[in-house]
Amino acid sequence: MGDARRGPRAIWAVGGGKGGTGKTLLASNMAVSLAKRGFRVLAVDADVGGSNLHTCLGVERPRYGLGSFFRANHNDLKEFMEDTGVANLWMVSGTLDFPVRGPTTRDMNRLRNAIRRADFDYVILDIGSGTSQTTMELFLMAGVGIYVLVPEPTSIENTYRFLKEALYWSLVKSTRKKSVKAALFKAFHTPSVEEFQAIPQFLRQLSRTEPLVSRFLRSHVDSFRARLVLNQVRRYEDVEIGFSVRSAVHKYFGLRVDYSGYVSFDERVIQCVRARKSLLQTYPDSNAAKCIENLTQRLLEEGQMAFEFF
Repeated sequence: MGDARRGPRAIWAVGGGKGGTGKTLLASNMAVSLAKRGFRVLAVDADVGGSNLHTCLGVERPRYGLGSFFRANHNDLKEFMEDTGVANLWMVSGTLDFPVRGPTTRDMNRLRNAIRRADFDYVILDIGSGTSQTTMELFLMAGVGIYVLVPEPTSIENTYRFLKEALYWSLVKSTRKKSVKAALFKAFHTPSVEEFQAIPQFLRQLSRTEPLVSRFLRSHVDSFRARLVLNQVRRYEDVEIGFSVRSAVHKYFGLRVDYSGYVSFDERVIQCVRARKSLLQTYPDSNAAKCIENLTQRLLEEGQMAFEFF
């Protein structure tokens, strides 16, 4: 597959809240969409213990998985790749048989290094749900971090929680000063939601005692980017939720968040999941498939959704 040291053109990480947001469906079909455009794509199921990317890609019994990669102590993913049957698209399955404790720090470092060396145009990571450190590190390593939500209150709350934790880990890893790390922990992990202080306000207060550190952290916040994708949209009012979440995230966290697009609710999505088939291959003319194609193109162009796309 060429010089493995070249590395991918870009890494896209797809995250979401608890089951039901459709992050795996989106990750798998964006991978298909990129492959259809002629790019060489590797889809990696990095949701250790909850893997089902292979199901959405129609791979019934993966021979290998990340558990095999971790146990083999290898530094290259090449031996653990599966042919998906889609031209230009390979995958690395997750694992359901790895110990409950999950991968070690060393395991995850090897995985991230292997992903960075993968000889593909695009690597799509289907990361776990929740806000564990492992999930955050995979999300932050990607050049494009995509968060999938649905138009429900619990999903919206999970979005704020996820992005807040992602920003926290990003800032903590940017500084070695223990006093700053302690201040960040206190600022981000308040006993109650009511006590949470908006991050721009926190940085202004920090500038009084640590002006250089405050300026550095502010530049880090300014460079942090995430993309929102709204799934299971049924009506126009649902579309507007993405814009509202984007505004709230900017207000409280100071983050630049792109609202990259939405995917319409479509019964054929459920049919594809049950049939273990890719939506873009089975129903390419469906509304949901067209939304994913448009979304993929928008991500390639680094654009945001506007009202006229509805």
